Amino acid sequence: MLKWSMVFLATVSALTAGCATAPSLPPALQVRQCREPAQRPRLNGMKRVAVLELKNCTASPDASEKVVGPFTAGLMETGRFDLVERNRIDKVIQELKLGMSGLVDTKTAKEAGRMLGADAVIVGEVTNYQVEVKPFEYKYSRDKTDLMPLPPGEKTPTIVTVPAETRTYTVDKYYVSVGFTLRMVAVESGEIVWSRHVAKSFGMREGEYEIRNVNLLLDKILDAAVAEAMCDFR
Repeated sequence: MLKWSMVFLATVSALTAGCATAPSLPPALQVRQCREPAQRPRLNGMKRVAVLELKNCTASPDASEKVVGPFTAGLMETGRFDLVERNRIDKVIQELKLGMSGLVDTKTAKEAGRMLGADAVIVGEVTNYQVEVKPFEYKYSRDKTDLMPLPPGEKTPTIVTVPAETRTYTVDKYYVSVGFTLRMVAVESGEIVWSRHVAKSFGMREGEYEIRNVNLLLDKILDAAVAEAMCDFR
């Protein structure tokens, strides 16, 4: 947990600094404006919280952990919650013999929460976590200037613009997409007391921006998405 806590703090600092000083970064890295305080959830009595593994609807096997780790660390950093240890959660999930589809069911979430002694549990699903590579064509042309031959008796040449040949180039374009939904379920009532869906995507041509590693870009966009979900608890 300490590892994720340090990562989350570094991520928030980097994103905050990046939005202010690095305009070359993709807009998807920016954290959108948080909800107004009056619109944020009232979580009275929700002190002990368990963040369960999310349903993974993507082709990436570690997409759930990519969200759960920093989100859990973020909740801990607020100082508002006591987080149930990961090994205890894994043990209860095994005892209940839950498949991934069971983790998003409210009734099952209540049962798991009772066994964990939690006031609330976080469930949800990761719906998108991928990099797609597609060919992208763009046309390039630039006019050039030339001098007209001087007519007899003229001393000043006439400058004319000559259209240049238009060329078509094909390069790879990377489409980076992240999306997930989180819900907080009150164990006693089974009521969903908070939910948030975050989706971010970005298309980048080869060679654009300062980030050259698209997998690193994917992780940074996911970190920005998690930080955006965390806005409601700050």
